[in-house]
Amino acid sequence: MSTISSGTTLTTGYVVTSDTSGELVIKTGSGAGTTALTIDASQNVSFNGNVSLSTPLTIGAGSAAAPSIAPDGDPNTGIFFPAADTIAFSEGGVEAIRLTSTGNLQFSATGQRITGDFSNATVANRLSFQTSTANSQTTVGVLPSGTAAASALSLEGDSAVTNGTTLQLINNFSSLGTDSRIISGIRGTGTYLPMTFYTGGSERFRIDTAGQLGIGGANYGTSGQVLTSNGSGAAPSWQLPAGLPTMNIVSGTTQAAVANNHYVLTNASATTVTLPAGPAAGAVVWITVANGRVDNVVARNGQNINSLAENMTLNNAYAGVQLRYADATRGWVFT
Repeated sequence: MSTISSGTTLTTGYVVTSDTSGELVIKTGSGAGTTALTIDASQNVSFNGNVSLSTPLTIGAGSAAAPSIAPDGDPNTGIFFPAADTIAFSEGGVEAIRLTSTGNLQFSATGQRITGDFSNATVANRLSFQTSTANSQTTVGVLPSGTAAASALSLEGDSAVTNGTTLQLINNFSSLGTDSRIISGIRGTGTYLPMTFYTGGSERFRIDTAGQLGIGGANYGTSGQVLTSNGSGAAPSWQLPAGLPTMNIVSGTTQAAVANNHYVLTNASATTVTLPAGPAAGAVVWITVANGRVDNVVARNGQNINSLAENMTLNNAYAGVQLRYADATRGWVFT
C-alpha cells in the first residue's frame, strides 16, 4: 500500500503506487494520520468522511440491472436515468417506478399498489388525497390512456384481487355497452352482495342480488304492492294500490275474514271462511277457490247472506266471489 500524507512531497506533480497491491491511501492529520480516501487496484474510491462539491456531480445513466446509484453490496437495486429528464428506480435488476419528463409516475410491474396510513384521532387506516391549492375542492380522477374513451374505478374485497367481491364504477366501457354503470360484482369464487344506500346513519334503500328492491332494509313488500310516496317528511313504503284488497293465501281449514281482504283457499281439505261479525256498510270480502273443492263454506257469523240467515257453500271448484255488506236485512250480497 502506498500512502500520501500531509508530509508527502509531490516533486513530480503526481504519486505512483510503488507496492504490488496497487492501492493508494490518502491521509490527513499529524503523525500516522487518518485515512481520508482510498483508491484500490480496480479504481474504486472510498471516502471516510463527508464529500462537499462546488460543482454538480455527473454520473453515468446506468440501467435497471446496474443502476447509477446503488447501495454497497446490492448493485442491482437503486436509481438510474433511462431517458432525458427521466428518473427510474429498480429493484433486483427490474425497473419498479419511473418519474417521466412530464411529471407522471409510472409503475412498471404488474400487481403494484400504493400503500399508506393517514390516521388521526378520529379515523384510522385511511389513504387520503388533497389538492395543493389552498381552500379548494379536491377531485380524484381516473383517466383513459391515449385515444381510449373509457375508464373504471374498482373497490375490491380481496387483497389478491382473485376471489372476492368488487364494486365498480364504469364509464363507457365498449365491451359492456356504451353507458355508465355501477356494478356490484365478484372475482373468481367470490359471493355476490346486495347494494345498499344509507342516509342519517340508517339503511334507506337496497338492491339485492336477484334484483329485489328493499325499503328501509330487506323489506321487499309482497306481490301486488307498489312503492308509494308518504310525503316529503317520510320514507316511501310498499302498499297495495288504492282500492285493491290485501291478498291472503289460506293454507289452513279455517280463516277469520277481515273487511277489504282477499282470501285464496289452497288447503286440500274443505275450508271455512268466517265473515266479519260487525261489518260497516260497504265492507267487502273477496274469496277465490284454488283447492278444486266444491264444499268450501262461507260462515255468515250472525249476518245474513243475500237476505238469508244461513251459511253459503261454494259448490264450484273454481269459484271466485265478492261479498259486500249492505245492511242488516240483506247482509252480505254478491256484487
